[in-house]
Amino acid sequence: MDQSFVIQISDIVVGEEPNVSARDALLKWARKSTSKYPGVRVTDFTSSWRDGLAFNAIIHRNRPDLVDWRNVKNVDTHEIDEKSIINYISSLHEVFPEPPRLHHLYDSESQQRSGDRLHPLDSLLHSKVLTFLATLSFPIVEERTVTKQTRTILETRLVYINTHFRSLQECIDWCNNKLKQLQEAEYGSDLPSVQGLLDQHQRGHKIIDQFHTKVEHCINAKSNFHGDELSLYFQHLNTLQKVYAELVTFSNKRLSDLETLQDFLQSATNQLVWLNEKEEIELNRDWSDKDLNIPSIRQCYELAFGSGIESLMSELEKREIQDCGEALILQGHLASKCTEAYISALKTHWTWLLQLTLCLETHLKHATYYHQFYADVKEAEHWLNKRDELLNSVFSQSEFSLDEGERLLKGMQDLREELNNFSEVIGTLEDRSRQVVPLKQRRLPITRPIPVNAICSFKQNGVC
Repeated sequence: MDQSFVIQISDIVVGEEPNVSARDALLKWARKSTSKYPGVRVTDFTSSWRDGLAFNAIIHRNRPDLVDWRNVKNVDTHEIDEKSIINYISSLHEVFPEPPRLHHLYDSESQQRSGDRLHPLDSLLHSKVLTFLATLSFPIVEERTVTKQTRTILETRLVYINTHFRSLQECIDWCNNKLKQLQEAEYGSDLPSVQGLLDQHQRGHKIIDQFHTKVEHCINAKSNFHGDELSLYFQHLNTLQKVYAELVTFSNKRLSDLETLQDFLQSATNQLVWLNEKEEIELNRDWSDKDLNIPSIRQCYELAFGSGIESLMSELEKREIQDCGEALILQGHLASKCTEAYISALKTHWTWLLQLTLCLETHLKHATYYHQFYADVKEAEHWLNKRDELLNSVFSQSEFSLDEGERLLKGMQDLREELNNFSEVIGTLEDRSRQVVPLKQRRLPITRPIPVNAICSFKQNGVC
């Protein structure tokens, strides 16, 4: 192939789509130019042009006076060189950049106006077309301002011929594919999945960072081009640098987002574990146990919650996990749904623990009162038993002297006064008994409906 011919190829209009290559644009133009021609179906730059009909269709579409389509016969060329085909088609595109709106194959008047005919071409169709087109001079039919993006057809040839240009295009494709993968990647729904994705992306991010050496190699390869080739190479090099910068930026952001999400989920998980532990302790505590160690429970309670609900609320305020999660949502973090689920779980558990804390305070109060009451009852019973022993022993003698009788009488009077005074203690215990919560009933089976008093308010999943 003549190198001077390649360099002199003029620009072609490839369309407004910024991501369409010159090759695809040229193929699209060929499909459009050969549309509705029987027996012609352009899908590539090889087998679709083997019989020569596609070349004739392009010429007939633009210059029906040169080809008698009704008498065109197809040929069979076994040896098809894709690079040569692209050259020939680009030459036709240079002459016929836009097919006319009128389709001459279906316009009888246009067929009648046809003058000289171009006879069917043989297997050397491509060379004859080029030779013939080189001798033609077509008038300017229409002047128009081209506002579409233009690229040289040289791009398509260089991608297939020049190793540096091919390497540049491969780098661009790699960056675009990698960027698309990252944009479509998931962020996980729990701590293990997020940790796995973070590890995976850290490895991928390292590869992206190391890809910079290939970009530098493409930059250094510009010294191999000059003229139109250098201009085209610079255009694609700018595309590579732009998409690579976008890829690095997005990869850094995803890395930061995954790290932030992992930190949040780790903290949230730790807090949920802490909350579950506190809940389990309170739910499994048996307040009806007669050997319940109240001082130990109170000490643990004060260590965990300080002075009670106010201290627990202070503990809640100190934890910034929910604020961190809500900030991620406000920032439009791509894992907002996962974050919202964890925040909701934290709020639910905190609400439940607050109610359990209220129960703990109430139970401590009732249990303390309960055990103190029975301790006082036991002490009163002990006191009465001692006096009863005195009555049944010292004061139950049947024989005694006068002096002994006077002493016993005096003792009986003192004992009666003590018993009278102790009646106040008994009365107080009787009054206190009305305030004692029957804790022992908590472990007894329920055989009939009994009234209960709720000491906390909580509703979840329809259960109050």
